[in-house]
Amino acid sequence: MRVYRWLGTRTRSFFETLAAQAAPERIGEAAPRLRTAERRQVEWRPVSLEELVPDDHRVRAVWRFVEGLDLSALLSPIKSLEGRPGHPAADPRILLALGFSRRLRPW
Repeated sequence: MRVYRWLGTRTRSFFETLAAQAAPERIGEAAPRLRTAERRQVEWRPVSLEELVPDDHRVRAVWRFVEGLDLSALLSPIKSLEGRPGHPAADPRILLALGFSRRLRPW
């Protein structure tokens, strides 16, 4: 058993108790799916959506409408819960607002 010294405390290695596992077999000739760096990004700055959208813009009316909807039927099947591990789900209000806003756009 290895014992590590970290910040003056003695702890066991987290990995010593795990069973050895073989690497998963790669199936097919597909390339790995990776998140890559955006090297052509010109500028990165903090931007507030509230500041970008004028007070009288129609998307604000769409958002007020969507906020007033009872979305319990859409929220109840979501399995990612606050205080629990896991990736948060997309807010149904955002998806509905995007859909409604798209329908209101002039052609």
